[in-house]
Amino acid sequence: MPTRATVSPIIQAVLNVLRANLTKPVGDGEAPEGCSPPYVVVTGIVSGGLTGSIASPEVDAKDRIQVASVGNSREQADWLRDQCRAILFYDTIDADLAVQAVDRRCLRMWVDVSTGLARDDRGLPEPLFSALDQYIIETTPYVQA
Repeated sequence: MPTRATVSPIIQAVLNVLRANLTKPVGDGEAPEGCSPPYVVVTGIVSGGLTGSIASPEVDAKDRIQVASVGNSREQADWLRDQCRAILFYDTIDADLAVQAVDRRCLRMWVDVSTGLARDDRGLPEPLFSALDQYIIETTPYVQA
């Protein structure tokens, strides 16, 4: 599945972890091509309140990402959100950053914003339901002793 050339290491780590551990398709910024729900879409969120950059090897960084769980029913979207949370709250993000050799360690990760379930009826034969979580992932430079 193609990804954007400019995807950040944090987004790529989240994509890799979800794709390796989730049985449903995962899209990079848009719905996975050629598939119907249920699926997940991972998007980077630019936010002014977060300091540091993952591109700077000397400082801690905080990145915000959004994980949208899309289903054919409220129950399916909520179930998929629960699956994503269970996967993302293990040490898998830290391990994937190490695999990408970006010299970063994941300090902590948390859900910063969580929405209720939304229904989308725009031009579709059947409604879609989505559940959105915005995560903050805090990383620090990896220093070997």
